[in-house]
Amino acid sequence: MKVYGITEIARALDADPGLVGKWRERHKLPAPDAELATGPVWLADTIEPLLAAGGPVPKAPGKRLRKFEVTARMTAGLYPSLTNARRSNFQAAIAATHRTGYLKPSTVRWDMLDEATVTIECEAHDPSTAAETVRSIIIRRTDRGPRDRGRQDLTRRSASPLATSGGHERAGQSK
Repeated sequence: MKVYGITEIARALDADPGLVGKWRERHKLPAPDAELATGPVWLADTIEPLLAAGGPVPKAPGKRLRKFEVTARMTAGLYPSLTNARRSNFQAAIAATHRTGYLKPSTVRWDMLDEATVTIECEAHDPSTAAETVRSIIIRRTDRGPRDRGRQDLTRRSASPLATSGGHERAGQSK
């Protein structure tokens, strides 16, 4: 009688055992036939059809979230006047948008007295959704009400998928 554990399934599919563990957590593997102190085990009849198929069926590419780095150009409005304190508050507000360990911290670089380049890493399905997410973050962080409008113009410069291999695809500019 042949049995498979996480390690044996990973070896059969040439995959990382951690990935196979994630498949199990996400219910992409059949229910194990037994649970031992060392982990779950499957009988050959239970797991070999999945192995013959090459593993679980992956999500369609359009459904998967990908990491994007979005760069936008922000021009501060004339009122209220832009002070060093307001610049610092804006930078702190943008930095507070990400508290996750897997996304790079956001950056704000003041190029001129009233213009900043903001770079934010986010997850989305496509570049336009990523750009719109970042745009809404910046607008929420700069529009505090009718008496404190601090942003005159906001232009997306690029939305680049963060790829582990290959180059970056660039999205065109839009307002």
